[in-house]
Amino acid sequence: MDNTFVPLNTQIRILRNKGLIIKNKTEGKKLLREIGYDKLIGNYKRPFLDRRYSYEKFVENTSIDEIYSLYEFDRKLRSLTLEYILIIEDKVKSIINYQFSKMYGRYNSLLPQNFDGEKNKFEFYQIHKLNNRFCDTQNS
Repeated sequence: MDNTFVPLNTQIRILRNKGLIIKNKTEGKKLLREIGYDKLIGNYKRPFLDRRYSYEKFVENTSIDEIYSLYEFDRKLRSLTLEYILIIEDKVKSIINYQFSKMYGRYNSLLPQNFDGEKNKFEFYQIHKLNNRFCDTQNS
C-alpha cells in the first residue's frame, strides 16, 4: 500500500481480492486496527505469497489467522530473546564495573578523569554531576 489512508473495510477487500481468507470481517478489522496493516501484513506476508504470480496473490487457503500466528510467534521469540539479552547485558555490565572498580576504586568508576577521549570525559562528567546530585538528595 502507498502512503494514502485506506479505511479498514477497503483493506479487508484488498486482502480478500489477493486471495487471503478472512472468515470474520470484524476480527480481521480488529487485527488490522490494533497491529496495523504494515506491521501485520507487510512484515509477515512473504511466506504466504504464491510465487507463480508477478503480482501479490496469496497461496490458496491462506488465512489472516495464519499470518497472525506467524506474527505472534515472532513477537514471542523477540520477547524471549530480549529477556536473555538483558540478562547478558546485566552480567557484562557487572563484570566491567567490577574490573573498573578494581582498577580505580569503588565509586570512582564514574569519574571523568578515568576515561580517555574528550567526548567520554564530557559524558561521564555529566553522569558524575547527576550522581552527586542524586547522592546529595539521598543523604538529605
